[in-house]
Amino acid sequence: MRGLIVTVAFLAAGSAAFASGYDDYMRGFEARHVGNADLALSAYTAALAAPDLAPTYVPDAHVGRAEALMRKGRCGEFRWYRGEFALAAEDYLKGVKAQNKRTFEPRQGLYGLLGYAISATRAKTFDAAAFKTLAHDLPDDEWPAPIVAFIAGTAKLDEVYREAARGEGDAPAFRKCQADFFIAEWQYGNGDPAGKELLLSLEKTCPKNAAVLRDARHDIKRIP
Repeated sequence: MRGLIVTVAFLAAGSAAFASGYDDYMRGFEARHVGNADLALSAYTAALAAPDLAPTYVPDAHVGRAEALMRKGRCGEFRWYRGEFALAAEDYLKGVKAQNKRTFEPRQGLYGLLGYAISATRAKTFDAAAFKTLAHDLPDDEWPAPIVAFIAGTAKLDEVYREAARGEGDAPAFRKCQADFFIAEWQYGNGDPAGKELLLSLEKTCPKNAAVLRDARHDIKRIP
């Protein structure tokens, strides 16, 4: 995937104007994939502010910036971790609005939509109609589409976990962990006390290196 992006970029990079926004985008892309949330945030922010960033890269830049906001929680600076749920929801929404089935990284849109859902429910700004419309324009045949479908009201809980159990090796365990996390956040955000209990259970049921386990641990600390 990285090779495809770089190839496309070199074919398009015919002017100095293109290079500015694209260079910032690529700095963010590389930082994101090595786990450098600080650099990813600053680079994606700069790329989105650049007037010459090609429209092709704008959706992924928004999702990457929103993902960085989530992941930099250890520094207490990002919006979801800081409890700035409305602002976090806005960042995710900007990214997913332009995603569609032809996007070069369609799963980014799916995860971005889930990020929007768990942020917007806590902010009490969740737009169910908009969520369903956006979900319809994203892939429905790959993970984590079943979780998106559940939140959209088009799939049942047992269907989510049935799909999570597919795959080989550690994949089912990580998928179940993700399903538990997003469903727990969704439930809690909608006033269902079962959400807190499910979040608490992740400590025992999730792989210890699952990214969402870190998020769950952080959120449990601020849930009364």
